[in-house]
Amino acid sequence: MPGVIHTHPGRPQIVRYRVATARPVRDRTRVNPRLRALLDAHDGVLDWQECGLPRHVVEHAERTRQITTPYPGIVVDPQRLGEPGWRRRAALLAAGPTAALSHLSALAAWGLPVDDGPAVHVMTGPERRIRLDGVVAHRRPRFEVVIRAGLRVTRLEDSLVDGWPLAEADRQRAPLLQAVNARLTTPRRLARYFPTVTVFFRSRGMGTTTAFRTTIFFTRAAPR
Repeated sequence: MPGVIHTHPGRPQIVRYRVATARPVRDRTRVNPRLRALLDAHDGVLDWQECGLPRHVVEHAERTRQITTPYPGIVVDPQRLGEPGWRRRAALLAAGPTAALSHLSALAAWGLPVDDGPAVHVMTGPERRIRLDGVVAHRRPRFEVVIRAGLRVTRLEDSLVDGWPLAEADRQRAPLLQAVNARLTTPRRLARYFPTVTVFFRSRGMGTTTAFRTTIFFTRAAPR
């Protein structure tokens, strides 16, 4: 670019050019290093407030589509959206630390053959009221929680009983058979839940207690 023009009497004008140095262009599509490290450490799903991320970092990442926010306060790495289970992890985080996956969502976390669909089922205490899109919240005064694949889930036997009426008729047996064949539970242990099952189905008028009992007997006779 032109610089200073020096003039001298009786001499031609001398024009000196100043070479401009290009400044490095900031890559605004690059994920914040701290955010990237946290996403990698939490399998692509995290609560950004609990992790202590500044709000402006999250808002910038969302504007540039570096993350997606399926629930308030929960961010997900878009590269993980194709992985199974990311929605369950995100919903459980959004539901709070006392919630647990339940029903078909819990059975999926147990690794049993179920079609849990797009909705995520969670169990909470009676004092909680969860209203989140795509999350079906169930309330129960007391329920047992175990950790499965790093997630809080309801006890396997409770999950099998709760998920039975939600599964399609031709797919109700599969998780029961798989659970027993994989030695995750036993027919004797499941038989203890018959009173609960009877009350559960009769209160909803579904009349499937007999089918559930038949499946238990069928499982008990299956080869080990």
